[in-house]
Amino acid sequence: RYTGYWWCPAAEPTVGGGKILRILYEENDESEVEVIHVTSPMLETRRTDSFRYPKTGTANPKVTFKLSEITLGSDGRILSAVDKELVQAFEILFDGVEYIARAGWTREGKYAWAILLDRSQTRLQIAFLPPALFIPMEDDAMERQKLIDAVPDSVNPLVIYEETTDIWINIHDIFHVFPQTQEDVVEFIFASECKTGFRHLYRISTVLKESKYRRSSGRLPAPNDFLCHVKEELPLTSGEWEVLGRHSSDIRVDEVNKLVYFEGTKDSPLEHHLYVVSYENPGEIQRLTESGFSHACSVSQDCDMVICKFSNQKCPHQVSLYKLTGLEEGIAQRAKEF
Repeated sequence: RYTGYWWCPAAEPTVGGGKILRILYEENDESEVEVIHVTSPMLETRRTDSFRYPKTGTANPKVTFKLSEITLGSDGRILSAVDKELVQAFEILFDGVEYIARAGWTREGKYAWAILLDRSQTRLQIAFLPPALFIPMEDDAMERQKLIDAVPDSVNPLVIYEETTDIWINIHDIFHVFPQTQEDVVEFIFASECKTGFRHLYRISTVLKESKYRRSSGRLPAPNDFLCHVKEELPLTSGEWEVLGRHSSDIRVDEVNKLVYFEGTKDSPLEHHLYVVSYENPGEIQRLTESGFSHACSVSQDCDMVICKFSNQKCPHQVSLYKLTGLEEGIAQRAKEF
């Protein structure tokens, strides 16, 4: 990823016609990371550059999330801006986590989400963080304790999915959260290699249970205190091929027609194609792009158009624009829009 902050897509209305805007951001502390010295290749300068670099077995930067809340009046003017921190330290809430791989917000702004990894990259967690989990930053210990005590014990992270492997986990950009239709259930599409050795799509339903952990008890959370129950995990794709999920390859979900568009290697490991499958009743996967070429595709947000860049050994790069009609037919048989 190339960003360390994420705007909440939905503003919270306030009494009087104003609103609250939120920005989730990552903070790194490199103070315990070893400093290494690299000699300049310019012999005449004999200068050395110093960098903090975590060698194998030495300390990594410490990571955490913080939250900026900007309150606007009804006229759009900024009334206040407050930086907030987690009610408990990140390393307490997420024991063993050292990498924040991906982050963002649910569409309604009810939760921030994060994809987290341990140092060996053999355990992945998807966590939901409610904004109420953050408190204003306060230097005075007594005042800070009052802020902590004001947060209900029931407000905790929710680990909606976890997977482990004895090898290592490939990170990708495939994660789509559906709007919640039930207060205690969240549905999302995620890609995993851990089950079959090939990256495939899964539609997952998780029950958002309230954790039994209570901060007021004084004990530290156990590893599974925040882990929610996976109600259903439905494979959308399968086979000895993979769904592409890196280097600008992503999925696009058509929630009106209940379809998911993705790029993959189903037809040949030498060719990348655009495919579509129903996520409601997954069945036959339809290839949309022309065989004999390798394609890089970008589907519009409304899932009605797609731009394809394609080539092969005999044909230089071409770029075409097509209309999409779901599962009906491949786009290669249609007239190009551009």
